[in-house]
Amino acid sequence: MTPAQTPKGTGSPTLRLLYSMLPYRSLVLVTVVLAVVLAGMAPLRPWYIQQAVDGPMRSGDFEGLASLGWLILSLLLVESLFRYLFGYLSVRLGQSVVRDLRLQLYRKLSRYRSGFYESRPVGSLASRVINDLEAIAELFAQGFLTMAGDILQLVVILVVMFRTDWQLSLVSLLVMPLLLRSTWWFKEKVHASFTSVRTNTARLNAFLAERLSNLILVPLFDREGQENQAFARENDRLTQAHLDGIWYYSVFFPVVEVLTAAAMGLMVWYGAVRVDQGDVTPGVLVAFLVYINQLFRPLRLLADKFNSLQMGVIAASRVFALMDEDAEISTPQVATKSTSNAGDRRSLHLQIRGLTFGYDPERPVLRGLDLDLRSGEVVAVVGGSGCGKSTLAQLLVRFYEGYRGSIQVDGQELSTWSPENLRKRLVYVPQELFLINGTVLDNITLLDSRLDGPTVMARIQALHLGDFLTQWPQGLETQVGERGQFLSAGQRQLVALMRALVLDPDLLILDEATASVDSKSESLVQRGIEAFVAHRSALIIAHRLATLRFAHRVVVLDEGRVAESGTYDELLALKGRFWALHQAQQWARRHKPKTTYF
Repeated sequence: MTPAQTPKGTGSPTLRLLYSMLPYRSLVLVTVVLAVVLAGMAPLRPWYIQQAVDGPMRSGDFEGLASLGWLILSLLLVESLFRYLFGYLSVRLGQSVVRDLRLQLYRKLSRYRSGFYESRPVGSLASRVINDLEAIAELFAQGFLTMAGDILQLVVILVVMFRTDWQLSLVSLLVMPLLLRSTWWFKEKVHASFTSVRTNTARLNAFLAERLSNLILVPLFDREGQENQAFARENDRLTQAHLDGIWYYSVFFPVVEVLTAAAMGLMVWYGAVRVDQGDVTPGVLVAFLVYINQLFRPLRLLADKFNSLQMGVIAASRVFALMDEDAEISTPQVATKSTSNAGDRRSLHLQIRGLTFGYDPERPVLRGLDLDLRSGEVVAVVGGSGCGKSTLAQLLVRFYEGYRGSIQVDGQELSTWSPENLRKRLVYVPQELFLINGTVLDNITLLDSRLDGPTVMARIQALHLGDFLTQWPQGLETQVGERGQFLSAGQRQLVALMRALVLDPDLLILDEATASVDSKSESLVQRGIEAFVAHRSALIIAHRLATLRFAHRVVVLDEGRVAESGTYDELLALKGRFWALHQAQQWARRHKPKTTYF
């Protein structure tokens, strides 16, 4: 069944949740019918008990009493079966809706710009995807339909009670104001407790995600004691929030039991007087005991279910707010399509004019940058830290938007390219490497079924990178571990580089792609890159200037602008900024301290 796409920003969270139930309307219809049937069946057992007491039991007709007993038992079994089906279908409906919402949310998050994640803790986002969606599932299991069924049952029971004897009904409801007041108090307190639990759970998730992803820093700087204390504080907050909720439950339910017993006691006392006077039969008195239990039992649970409803709606508002974030890479209605294919490979022409961009608009990183990268040209970009090299690369793959100026790819503005078509044409290898838990082959192909082992091996051999596979005992089938922990930093960088080269893009963007590779491997990687970029376009950001001799042109950035541009030898002869960087690296290489072992 195709999940319904929840319309962005339309209506309250409750309306959007109802909209998300549309693909399961048949399941909703069956569940609603079961709720109506159960509400109608609720007064049947007490009524038959009344008939049994006033009829066969008083007259001594044991055969008739047995028949009514079997009928009451059958009703109980049928009601239990319907109640089971109602509970199962409610949970199934909730899990189906949550499955669709989880899928929609993950697809949204996977399309958001990288800048969206820089100001949001990963643990908090994970809490949205897992905990908040589970709260929505609980809303369906204990909220919408179950509350509607309970309220309908209460109405039916009250109508039957008043039609049977309105005086006994009023006496039975004398404690109702106290019960409603207790229920309101419980609802408010538990709501505050649940909100605290959700907030502190998100805080603890964010704390753990941050610490576990940087766990090496803890022993490195002798922070075990401080971090243990910080975790203990977060853990204590969450524990106290849970304990507060448990305390409210432990107070509320005994109070309801006392009020239920008081209602029964008052009804039995008044009913006995009425029976003695001959105004009420004993069967009515017994039936009212069952009616009171059926009336007060849903009321006991209604407050708890109302909190599930509230928490589900709050969780839904948080989930929908995350889905409504204006963080997706904009896709034009008529997007520029890639015209390259495996049989007709062509290079890519890049033209940048007046490019200005800053993560903080008041502090631009790039300031009116102009740059041309012609088809088949390899351009190297160098400069000091913070001059905008990596920012330029990330703008080209649309990690960020909101720039001023013009970026044209093959004569078309960058904003007219859909991310899918653009990334078929160019591939970016960032400084920060990302490896998934799997084999080397999994990380090179990213589980793309179109790239199998022989195809990958053939492309790696064609780029003279096959020797690197001998470093791993099982070649492409070597496990890399979580985040590539089984590989060295240089090996992780080689896997990321091979991932980009195997995809065979028209434009290759390398951001310090050989920074962690040793000198011996660097020369082999250099040959592979040079073989790959022949007759293709490439933008290479590098710190080691000696590796850029093969580039057709070197561009030096300074404070977000092009300070120098020319060939490697031309810039050295110019004795400007590039020459100064080159001299500094030469001096650092000559005066590199020797390693001493103790």
